[in-house]
Amino acid sequence: AALAADLRLFSEAVFRGRRCLETGGTPDKSLAAVLADAVSKNKTAADETGARRVLPQLRELLQLYTQIEPSEPSHWQTSIFLERACGTPAHVLPLLSGHLSSLRATLNWTADAAALASVSEAAAQLVEAKYDAGCPPAEMREMAKTTGELLHGAEGTLGASEGAEGLRMLATRLRRHLDDVE
Repeated sequence: AALAADLRLFSEAVFRGRRCLETGGTPDKSLAAVLADAVSKNKTAADETGARRVLPQLRELLQLYTQIEPSEPSHWQTSIFLERACGTPAHVLPLLSGHLSSLRATLNWTADAAALASVSEAAAQLVEAKYDAGCPPAEMREMAKTTGELLHGAEGTLGASEGAEGLRMLATRLRRHLDDVE
């Protein structure tokens, strides 16, 4: 699959990546990154067509990657990169939400400052995307609740960390936004 991507046989690379999964293989981070880059830049394939034509197949492959290894941040990040370049906010929002959920479930963010910073950044990206998409106040209230839960979980040992400060700023921003719309 990687060789096919290197030879700019993008359709073949996606097919072989999927076939690898069907035969019990594991997701290939580097293949996903190379394909996402090619599709986002619409690079010319070996058959002189644009790489963007494999976007639907690549979306399916990346969805499989995130299902098979939901705790692997690179799969989420690659999917988010691809959708920001080629998709709409409707494509990006579920990926950002999934990324935040996977970070919360797999990282020790209540005891590790670096992990909390990653969770805080993922939450901030999700909120920003929700603002851009014009989400209704009910969704923003739910996000404010999630932010409050994250902040409460971090207050005990990491209250003075950069991640906790980011969550406090995010909570304030959400509160102000909800005050404005209500």
